[in-house]
Amino acid sequence: MTKRCRQILSNIHPYKKLIVSAVMASSVLITPVFAAETTQLNYDDFKPNEYWSDDMIWATEQGLIKGYIDARHPITDKKGNWLNPYGDLTEAQMLSVLFQYFAKEELAASGSTPGFWALAQYQLADEYDVMTRGISSSNDTMTRGEVAMALATIHFGRKVDLETAIQFMYDSGLSTGYTDKNGEKPKTFASYGATDPVRRAHIATFLHKYDLYVKETTVKSETTDTSSMHMETIDQIVQLVNQERSTRGLRPLQLYSGLQLVAEMKAKDMADNNYFDHESPTYGFFSDLLLEASVDYDKAGENLAYGYPDAEAVVKGWMASEGHRKNILDPTFTHIGVGVYEDDQDKRYYAQVFIDER
Repeated sequence: MTKRCRQILSNIHPYKKLIVSAVMASSVLITPVFAAETTQLNYDDFKPNEYWSDDMIWATEQGLIKGYIDARHPITDKKGNWLNPYGDLTEAQMLSVLFQYFAKEELAASGSTPGFWALAQYQLADEYDVMTRGISSSNDTMTRGEVAMALATIHFGRKVDLETAIQFMYDSGLSTGYTDKNGEKPKTFASYGATDPVRRAHIATFLHKYDLYVKETTVKSETTDTSSMHMETIDQIVQLVNQERSTRGLRPLQLYSGLQLVAEMKAKDMADNNYFDHESPTYGFFSDLLLEASVDYDKAGENLAYGYPDAEAVVKGWMASEGHRKNILDPTFTHIGVGVYEDDQDKRYYAQVFIDER
């Protein structure tokens, strides 16, 4: 089941703690399976449960991948609407997809080029130091290795060799490589499959994961200093929550980096934008943040608070509220993320995110 197959139901319980002048709210998101939203991609060969399903949806929404409408399938010759996820990419097509993502405005400004449709893409490749085979080979099928080198070159702003490019694909989470005979993904140079042809689904997946990687690293760089300042508070909150669960015979919650990122983003967003609500003017609901962070789950919950001076006070406040206490003591939750952020008046904002990991 893809993450887009879920409908989110929100139950918000407002609560006001007058003693400390802190307003709190809690929300439990339950995620039953409904009709897959992915079926809105009206292509005869689209499948909602493939590894590339969400990535191809994203790529088509971004205008990076376009389907073939009322056309003959390149293999079966059957007429219909085709996404062709397993189709090979030529060099010209690869450059077009890459620069539609990395240099969309520059590509649009170049306008149409008489004589050869991808001339602007090759000019951009020169500007970005992306190695190509040349215009005379524009119809050659590209390899996974060549795409890796192009992505890494654009990312680092300099030419890189194939070994460095493949390591970048692994380190940034863009690829896990192929599975070996033991069912493992060793993430070696050989298991990447550098000489294999790159498919349309491959480049959609690489770019979607790259987009998530850039967003995550950007947010991490913005929140690292503040997060490190409050790590002791965060650790104390997790300990106090697990103490409450332990006294009731419940398993402890584990910190999870993906949830930690979401909680930190939420706390920082509330402080920066001076609001207190489950719906962010920047990110939407926290379920949207979970999706952006590629966190998969069956059930998720969020607790928010502000104005409390320390970990003990905020956990006591949450435990005094039925909605928040229900999240903290939910026996199905397995993981937690906690964010703490102070605004320019030293008022603290807190966010807890829980999931039942799938």
